[in-house]
Amino acid sequence: MTVSLKRLFLVAITLLVIPLLGLSLWSSLTEPQITDRLQLYQTDLLLHVNELQVDDPQDANLLAARKAVLGNDPLKTALEQYQDVRQSAATNLQKFQQQLPAPAASDNPIAAPTAPIPSTQDKLQNSQTLTNIQKQSDLLQQLDLRIGLLQADQDNIQSALATWAKLTQSGNPPSQSAQLANVLTGLWSEPPQIFPNAEELLQKQLEGWFRYKALSRLYQLQQRTEALNTLEDQEQQVAQRTLVKLALVSTVPALGAIIGVALIVWLSIRWLLGAGQPRETTGSLAWQVPWDWETIAWVLIVGFFFAGQIAIPGLCGCNCAK
Repeated sequence: MTVSLKRLFLVAITLLVIPLLGLSLWSSLTEPQITDRLQLYQTDLLLHVNELQVDDPQDANLLAARKAVLGNDPLKTALEQYQDVRQSAATNLQKFQQQLPAPAASDNPIAAPTAPIPSTQDKLQNSQTLTNIQKQSDLLQQLDLRIGLLQADQDNIQSALATWAKLTQSGNPPSQSAQLANVLTGLWSEPPQIFPNAEELLQKQLEGWFRYKALSRLYQLQQRTEALNTLEDQEQQVAQRTLVKLALVSTVPALGAIIGVALIVWLSIRWLLGAGQPRETTGSLAWQVPWDWETIAWVLIVGFFFAGQIAIPGLCGCNCAK
């Protein structure tokens, strides 16, 4: 292949890649993003640390570390963060529901026009939208369960019962989240009501601090002192390990910043001291990369964008379809 043909091929691939990448980027910007539970991962860790009990009042270092990590009102902060994420998830759910095609309406069903047959691309898009709707709905249910536990732990029982009531009224037959909401409602009702499978549901569907709080309430109502003491000991061990992790997470960025500033100062001093000295070996130490613009374009456009983002995913999609 001559140089002119190679350049023509490169130009053609470039004209193909740029519009496709532009549409992909625009689609990612306009599409509502699914809220990731990782956003609340640090909040869940702080809830564990909030349960840490300092037996020795003289342990000033542990008390200071606990206060520095938690802040003034960790439970209130956690509840606000969960409510913010829930609001975002509800907004995304509405956006996904609006993306579904509206059913054709007509006053005369017999004379209603025949609906156009959706294309394969429309079917795939609708399927992805339905999947996103299901994910957002499941996320909202999980958030409501946790928000209710946070409200109950702050003695706001009525708000917690109202939050769980929205789950118990949805779905027939009731979903797993609705069954768990019934269990939690029974535990915090007056008088309390304990379901036969309460412990199994709490162990299976809750995790972290939320499982600890629900099981603690259950064991207290059942007067299972030994199980409650074991649960509290396990939570104390988790809280201590979590405090160490959060302390390391808070320390490492600051340590990295100090090292980076020290490195910049050292390199600047070294450069200033050697600025007036001749450098005879500069040419021998230079790293030569004999790439011109055409080679870079072949690597990026053909090798990365076209092959990696269009050709290979397209071939894999065809094979999966078969």
